[in-house]
Amino acid sequence: MGPPESNVAPGEARRRFAILTVVILVLFLAAYSNHFSNGFHFDDSHTVVENLFIRDLANIPRFFTGSGTFSSLSGGGYRPLVSTSFAVDYSLGGGLNPFFFHLSTFFWFLVQGILMVFLYRRIGDNCRGKTSSAFVPLTALLAAGFYCLHPVEAETINYICARSDSLSTLAIVVAFVIYQYGSGTKRYVLCLIPVALGALCKPTAVMFAPLFLGYLLLIENRSWRDAAVRSFPIFVACVTFYGFISLIPSTPWFPGGASRLLYMATQPAMMAYYVRSLFLPFWLSADTDMEVVGSLGDIQVFLGAVFLAVLLRIAFGAAREPGDRPIAFGLLWFFLALIPTSVIPLTEVANDHRMFFPYVGLVLAVVWAVHRFWEKRALPQFLLVLAWTIILPLCAYGVHVRNGVWKDDKTLWEDACVKSPKNGRAQMNLGLAYMAEGRFDLARE
Repeated sequence: MGPPESNVAPGEARRRFAILTVVILVLFLAAYSNHFSNGFHFDDSHTVVENLFIRDLANIPRFFTGSGTFSSLSGGGYRPLVSTSFAVDYSLGGGLNPFFFHLSTFFWFLVQGILMVFLYRRIGDNCRGKTSSAFVPLTALLAAGFYCLHPVEAETINYICARSDSLSTLAIVVAFVIYQYGSGTKRYVLCLIPVALGALCKPTAVMFAPLFLGYLLLIENRSWRDAAVRSFPIFVACVTFYGFISLIPSTPWFPGGASRLLYMATQPAMMAYYVRSLFLPFWLSADTDMEVVGSLGDIQVFLGAVFLAVLLRIAFGAAREPGDRPIAFGLLWFFLALIPTSVIPLTEVANDHRMFFPYVGLVLAVVWAVHRFWEKRALPQFLLVLAWTIILPLCAYGVHVRNGVWKDDKTLWEDACVKSPKNGRAQMNLGLAYMAEGRFDLARE
């Protein structure tokens, strides 16, 4: 996977890349083949199933005038492009046909995966150093494939309402690719178009601004002064986008959390959970039972702080070596992507679909670190190939299993009750699912 440049002819490198592309694509299609008929869950009930506005394409202009059309409940948020996509899916399917809703999400996820190959490759090319040219494209492809085949992503792709996360993440990836492969000053303007569209899916798209600054510093190796000057218009535009969204007439929205201080103190431990899930995705739950710490003296706060310090130490260390800077940028992406859900005290202290955006960076950091380790120590390349031929199919199998969990309310909440036994909402929803089947004894239990 990373032999010396002189040992790999260009034609052979392209052949390997093509074969690996086909293998990953086949695994991807097989992994998600059982998810297109999965039902509507959770917030899908009020944003899709009970939302009368999405049942007529003539309502699309109304989606952009306020937040009242996003949900049948109050305080649904301003996400007009998401509602527009729901209306199109409803029209194509002739009603609430889950197939068309899942097909739409899946298509844009596939587009994101393809663009991530270009994103990762240009990052690797800029930081290649002594790394062989054959190493970079294969590493980029494997990283994108690992991301798309990871079971964590199934938590977002199966959750139709979470399309706001997938589309806003896609917008940021598109913005970076436009900047990377564009030329001249016009690319600064063009890359803001997908960011603006992404903000109309979810405001987290404005995190492109600090990510762009980090890209200039770490990947393009610009000075602080130069990076600040070049990123200033991006920050102004993103702040303007966010300000515009904030001025849109909306119904009151309450995050639902308790103490902001205790909520924020809990988040480093949640970051540790997210990182652990990358390597051991065995405890994924549609609705976790993790709670905010009771005090700042809680051991969870201490352990979370230690974990955060270690991760920051790794990031700063990687930033000093040009060839390791994709690791630093990936970790920076991970941190920045989690800021919105780390500072606003939400009802749930953690959600598995929150990993979708941060994992774009975390996967880059981990895969690049593994391959750099292999290359620096001149370890046998066939062992790395063997490792990936085991990891990727296992990930695809994990996605297939998680798709089965999201099949209907009963399967989803049975799994959530096993993984999150202290979650009263999961117990209640499972009881309702049993009642719908007439299994009243189980429902009462």
